[in-house]
Amino acid sequence: FITTANTTSTIPRPLLDRMEVIELASYTDEEKLEIARRYLLPKQMKESGLKKGSLRVSPEAIRELITGYTKESGVRNLERELGRLCRKAAIRLVRREAKVIKVTPENLTDFMGVRRYLPPSVIKNPVGLVNGLAWTEAGGELLEVEVNVMEGAGKLELTGNLGDVMKESVHAALSCLRS
Repeated sequence: FITTANTTSTIPRPLLDRMEVIELASYTDEEKLEIARRYLLPKQMKESGLKKGSLRVSPEAIRELITGYTKESGVRNLERELGRLCRKAAIRLVRREAKVIKVTPENLTDFMGVRRYLPPSVIKNPVGLVNGLAWTEAGGELLEVEVNVMEGAGKLELTGNLGDVMKESVHAALSCLRS
């Protein structure tokens, strides 16, 4: 039999040892755009009772939806967000706010609310703030790490939910700084 999983960490070890695991990389944003445009949006429009042509979503708006409202390697959340967009458009059509709903990057927040994920910006960090890089199932995440110097014996204190790799990186940075 064939099965799928987002992560192998939850599969019991004896079972995992007997499985042939084929890892597939995530979709690119361009692939997600085409999947959304050709399959997901028409499916969600049909499920929301929207007729063809009653909702027009620009490719740029779909790109913004992908980068600003979903953060995954697949398209499950993208499909959910498109469904949410279609339902909101259907409500506007029922209320007769417009005959055709046009969604662009400029008015996407009217339908979807505030953008959930901001693009990583390459800006100079203020004093006491550095960038960290974390591995995630969706690829990676840029983290802002805050640093503070205080009076004391020179002891390093780490707070928050840091993994072993991040702790090791902090100790390596401290060693480099001390040297």
